[in-house]
Amino acid sequence: SWSADEVALFRITGEIFINSLKKQKAEQTLVKSERNYREIFNATNEAIFIYDTHRGKVIDANPAALRLYGLTYEEVVGRSLDEYDQYLPGFRYKDVELKIQQAIREGSVEFEWQIQTKSGENRWVEISLKSTEIAGDSRIISVIRDTSERKKSQLLLSQNEERLRSIIRYLTDIIWIIDKDITISYESPSSHKVLGYAPGYLIGQNGLGIIHPDDMPVVMRDLKEVLQNTNDHIPTEFRVRHANGSWISLEVIANNMLHNPAINGIIITGRDVTERNRVEKALRISESKFRNIFNNSTDAVAIVSPNYSLLEVNEEFLNMTGYNAEESKRMKLTEMISDSYLPQVVDKLMKIFQHEYQPAVECEIIPKSKAAFPTEINSKLIEYEGEHVLISVIRNITERRFMENRILDTIISTEEQEREKFARNLHDDLGPLLSSIKMYINTLTSTTDKNKHDFVITQLKKIITEVIQSTKELSNDL
Repeated sequence: SWSADEVALFRITGEIFINSLKKQKAEQTLVKSERNYREIFNATNEAIFIYDTHRGKVIDANPAALRLYGLTYEEVVGRSLDEYDQYLPGFRYKDVELKIQQAIREGSVEFEWQIQTKSGENRWVEISLKSTEIAGDSRIISVIRDTSERKKSQLLLSQNEERLRSIIRYLTDIIWIIDKDITISYESPSSHKVLGYAPGYLIGQNGLGIIHPDDMPVVMRDLKEVLQNTNDHIPTEFRVRHANGSWISLEVIANNMLHNPAINGIIITGRDVTERNRVEKALRISESKFRNIFNNSTDAVAIVSPNYSLLEVNEEFLNMTGYNAEESKRMKLTEMISDSYLPQVVDKLMKIFQHEYQPAVECEIIPKSKAAFPTEINSKLIEYEGEHVLISVIRNITERRFMENRILDTIISTEEQEREKFARNLHDDLGPLLSSIKMYINTLTSTTDKNKHDFVITQLKKIITEVIQSTKELSNDL
């Protein structure tokens, strides 16, 4: 049998053994838990620092924290906050200490922060500080999430949104968003500028209310196609009522975005084409007038391209040259000009294409089946179907040349008659006077009588005076 002391000893020994086993199991569990914690601590992508509030030092940091700051484990662990100045330029440790004190008071704190890495790179992060106890010791666990890329995306998104707002703000085109009931839910600022209604006036109203009744069938037909997604963004033109009661023409393109939750509507983009329609109408009238003048001109008129091809000619040009319309389209103006005049004509046409003023040029045109005849070509630079071309007015100057030649012949004949008259006057008026002078001079040389000498001198003076007067009269006749 066992004594009481032996039993008590045996019981104590058993308890010690059991406690030892429990302690060993607890230590194994702790080691396993520590291993699991360390694996999670090291594997997480978020930077984690553990800060000892009593010692004022960082006592642990995971690999993600070291990568974020570009530091080694030795540069981080076991150091107080003010020591990081030597590794991290611009590290604001006093601000960090204030945040730690706030976390101690409030239990936790979250904030956005811009850090600077060891290499000097600035990065945006979100920091979460939590005050806790680990094994009875006061600790601050700091979890840091790198938000630089998100910040860049947010900044880019913000810039894009601001750019879009600026574009819409200064866009001259109208932008509406209407729902499936045709109620206007959005209008761009340009809507006020184009239609005259106060900003926001049209929001909540049915968009069909300002459309001209006569244009309603076209609008409803195209709107039905938009709702059925069968309209390939084909523009629709219709009239809408301006705030002042007048009607303006809009060219509109609709894009069905009802399936897009962010929009949930139909985007209407429209532009005021009232002025464009007016100009087009004026151009049609102007074109008609031009055609009438062009075709009814008594002068030949040709539209000439930069390579001198005949783009268009009028009826008088065809009559003048003997070519038909189809033949003229395959020809160049330079092919109809005589070789002797061609260099001069081409030089002037080139200068006109270079925006230099050039007077009319005279040359000879070679028609299809007749002899060459003289013409005058007067060319001007114009814009024709989006291209700079020449409009050349060609005038047959055969009759003018004939009249000029007749006038020239008359002038020459008159000059010949005048020359003959001049010769006669010289002979009839000056001839006898000069013969008298010669006779008196001979008398002077043969006489010694003073009285006769003085008489001859007197007569010579009279005759010379008469010669001078006759010369003046002849000069006046010239």
